[in-house]
Parts: sequence; structure tokens; C-alpha cells
Amino acid sequence: MNPRFSLAFAWYYGFRTIKRGPSYVIASLSSPLTLLFLIYIISKGELIKYAVVGGFLGLVASVSFASVADAAFLRIQLRIQDLFVATSISPTDYILGLTLSYIIFSMPGIILYAIIGAFIHIFTLQA
Repeated sequence: MNPRFSLAFAWYYGFRTIKRGPSYVIASLSSPLTLLFLIYIISKGELIKYAVVGGFLGLVASVSFASVADAAFLRIQLRIQDLFVATSISPTDYILGLTLSYIIFSMPGIILYAIIGAFIHIFTLQA
């Protein structure tokens, strides 16, 4: 296992993507936030808790689908896996790096929904 590669790949493909194009984060948040707004307006605020949970799930699902599409693009079009065959990088290292990169990419949305959820008291802490 090569955690250094996984972290470097996650850093490059996750954080650097946010830094290069913050519009990608805005685009990934636009659909869940639009649905949150519409449900809030239509239900007059009664279903806001369901909308926040649904928006969070929608965000995670859309980032997951994008990660599958990017993994296929990297494998089929760029043939990046062919490059890694000649190195000491294992498939586990590659997939771990790709997974971590999408966790990093989705963190702004997860943090936003966590703040919204904490603000409207969806999360409860019990001792």
C-alpha cells in the first residue's frame, strides 16, 4: 500500500480541482440547493427538514455519479491506469486516491448542509 500516492492523487484531483475551478463546486451544489429552496417555498417551511436531508443525499449521490464517470474517463480516454501498471502503484492505491479526492471535492457541500442542519436542529447530540 502506498498512502503517499493516494494522498498526493487526492490532493491533486480533489483540492486542486476546487482551487482551479470553484465553479465546479457551485455547479454541484446548485441542484440540491434549488430543490431545498423550492420545497421551502411550496411547503411554507413545513418540510424543510426533509428537504435538507434530501438535499444532502442528492449532493452525495451526484458527486458519486460524477466520480464513476470520471473513473471511466480516466480509464478509457486517458488510459491513466496503463501508466500506473509500470509503477509500484496498486489498484487499491489508485482507487483510494480517487475516492479521497471526491470526498475532498464534496466537503464544501457537506459542510454547508451540516451548517444548515445544525441551524434548523436536525442533528441532536445525546450524552
